[in-house]
Amino acid sequence: MKPKPMKRIVTESFALLMVGWTILSSASTDALANDLQDLYRVGQCAGCDLKAVDLYAAIMWRTDLSKSDLSGANLSQAGLREANLGGANLTAADLSSADMTEANLKEAVLKKAELYRAIMNGADLRTADFSGALVVNADLTNTDLRGANLAGAILWGSDLSGAQLEGADLSGADLSEADLSNAKLSGALLSGANFVGTIMSGVDLSQADLSGVDLSGADLTGAELKASN
Repeated sequence: MKPKPMKRIVTESFALLMVGWTILSSASTDALANDLQDLYRVGQCAGCDLKAVDLYAAIMWRTDLSKSDLSGANLSQAGLREANLGGANLTAADLSSADMTEANLKEAVLKKAELYRAIMNGADLRTADFSGALVVNADLTNTDLRGANLAGAILWGSDLSGAQLEGADLSGADLSEADLSNAKLSGALLSGANFVGTIMSGVDLSQADLSGVDLSGADLTGAELKASN
């Protein structure tokens, strides 16, 4: 079966975006409608104001949403493969089960966002802010999280195998039962983090700050701990 062109997919999803608009004020509705028209017509909406918008299960592969305000938005089960969300504000957004495979989220703000079972395999998450985010059972395999802020984030059972976390801040983060096999955490700030039962085989922890870290039951087979604090 021949795949549908991207614009057709976005067009068919647009009807879903209109649910719930009537609860917005007329002023915000006008501005939001203009931005949604851009998203609908050209499949791009860089710098748009989409606060608290309902984009549940919308298909937006390769869509440019860079520097857009999506704070409080419902993006659960959304298709965002290879989308550009660089610098976007996703504070308190719901991205549960969203597919962000190989998406660009560099410098994006995801404070207190919900990313339960989100798929971010191969995504660019450099210097992104995940502080206080709920990232449970998520797929972050082979992601680039260098310099990212994950302080206080909950990453129970998430797969971060092969992830680049050099210089990342994971202080106070909970990574219990997560998979960090072959991840690179050199120079990372891990003070007070929870790694109970975490798979850390082959992980690079050189120069990392391990003060107050709980490694009970963690698998550190072949881990690099050179000059760790």
